[in-house]
Amino acid sequence: MSKRSMGLGRMMEVVSFILLLPLPFVPFFKGESFILTSFLIPFFVSILISFTVDKLGFRFKSISSTVSFIWLYGFLVLSFPFLGSKTTTFIGALFESISGLTTTGLSILDVEKLPKTLLLYRAMLQYIGGLGFVMMILLFFKGREEAELYEAEGHVDRVKPNIRKTAKTITIMYLSFLLLGSIEYKIAGMTMLDSVVHSMCALSTGGFSNRMLSIGAYDSLSIEIITSQLMILGTLDFSLLLTLLSGRIRDFFRSTEIKTFFSLLFIGSGLMILILLEKGYGVGSTFRITLFNALSALSTTGFSTLDYTTLPEGAVFVMIVLMIIGGGVGSTAGGIKLERFYIIFKSTIKSIKEKISPEGTVIVDKMVKGRESHIIDEGERNDAFSYFSLYLLFLIFGTIVLSTTEDCPILYALFEYTSSLSTVGLSIGVTSPTTSPVSLSVMMIAMVMGRLEMMVIFQALFSKNRK
Repeated sequence: MSKRSMGLGRMMEVVSFILLLPLPFVPFFKGESFILTSFLIPFFVSILISFTVDKLGFRFKSISSTVSFIWLYGFLVLSFPFLGSKTTTFIGALFESISGLTTTGLSILDVEKLPKTLLLYRAMLQYIGGLGFVMMILLFFKGREEAELYEAEGHVDRVKPNIRKTAKTITIMYLSFLLLGSIEYKIAGMTMLDSVVHSMCALSTGGFSNRMLSIGAYDSLSIEIITSQLMILGTLDFSLLLTLLSGRIRDFFRSTEIKTFFSLLFIGSGLMILILLEKGYGVGSTFRITLFNALSALSTTGFSTLDYTTLPEGAVFVMIVLMIIGGGVGSTAGGIKLERFYIIFKSTIKSIKEKISPEGTVIVDKMVKGRESHIIDEGERNDAFSYFSLYLLFLIFGTIVLSTTEDCPILYALFEYTSSLSTVGLSIGVTSPTTSPVSLSVMMIAMVMGRLEMMVIFQALFSKNRK
C-alpha cells in the first residue's frame, strides 16, 4: 500500500482514529455498549475537522509548531471519551488524557469503578504516547520533513537508515514486548484485561493500573518481577534494545547509559534500604519494597507497591532525585534523562579536576553507545546544563504553586510536581478527585513540558520561521 502525503490534516486523521481502537473489544465487555457514543461522536467531529484542515492546506511554518499542535490536538480530542462517559469533569477528562498520552500515569479517577472499555482505552493512550504520535504517523504517511518531525518529538536514534523503517522496526519490537509481557502476566495470575493493560503501561513507562493500589494490590512477587523487567525495557532507548536483541551483550553493557542506569539504581535503592532498616523495617520486605519502587521512580514508570506517606522523609527525597534523573534519551521515559545527567556529572568532576591539576592538563570525557564512542563536546555540555537549569526553574515554581493551592507540606508538593514534570505518575496523595482545577492545570502543563522536553514548546512559541 502506498503511503499518502503527510499534511497537518492527515496527521490529525491518525489522531482521530485512535478513538476507534478500543471499540472492537466492547462486545467482550458485558453491558458496555452505552459507551460507544462517547468515542464515535468525537471521532466523527474530529474527522470532519481533519478533512477541512486538509482541504484548506493549512500548515505551520515550523516543525516544532507542527509537533506541538498535533500533541495538543490529541490531548483535547482524546479526552472526550472520559467526559462523554460521565466519569469526570472537563478538566478531569483533560487531565486523564494528558496524563495518559504523556505516559505520566497520575489519575483522579476511581479506576475500580470505570467501564472496562475505558480501562483499556487509558492503557492504549499510554502505549501510543510512549511511542509518540509522530512515530505512529510515520507508519502511514510520507513527507519531506519526516526526519525533522521524528527528531522534534524527542527521538534521537535511527535504528535503520530510513526513518519509516526505523518507526516500523521500533513498533514491531514493542508489539512483541507487549505480547510477551501479557503472556507472562496471565501466567502469573492476572486476568486477560489486567495483563494487557499492565503490559502496555509498563512498556510505555506510564504506570496506569486497573487497581487503586497499583501493583501493590496483587501482593505478588512474580508480578513485581515481570513488571520490573518491562519497566527496564521501557526506560532504555530503542537503539540499545536492538543492540541487546541482536545478541551484542558486551556492547550493550559497555554503553554509558546502561552503566549509569544500573549505578544509579544500585546507589538509590541502597540508600533507601539503609534508611528503612534504620527506621526498623524488616530486611526481607525492605529489599523487595525498595528495589521495585526505586526502579519505578528511576524508569519514570509510576507503578507502586506501598503508600509513600508511610516512608521516612529521607527515602521520599531519594525517590524524588531518581524521578528527576529519569530514563534513557530516545526511550519512553521522562526526567532530565540519563545522558544529560551523565554529562552534567562528568562536567562537574572535570571542572574540579582542572582546578586541582597542573596547568595545561587536558581532561577528556567520553560517552559510549554500543561499539561507538565520542568525546563530550562543549555544545553537549551547554545543552545539558541549559535543559537542567530550565527543569529546575519549572520544578521550583511548580512546587511552590502546588504547595500553596493544595495546602500540603513542601516535600509532598515537590514529590507530586516532580512526578508530573518527569512524567512518572507516582503519587504521595496530593492528586485525588478533590484536587483543585488550578493544581490540576499546573500539573498538566508540567506533564506536557516534560513529555515534549520544553525546548520544542519554546521553539513553537518563540521561534520565527524556524524550519
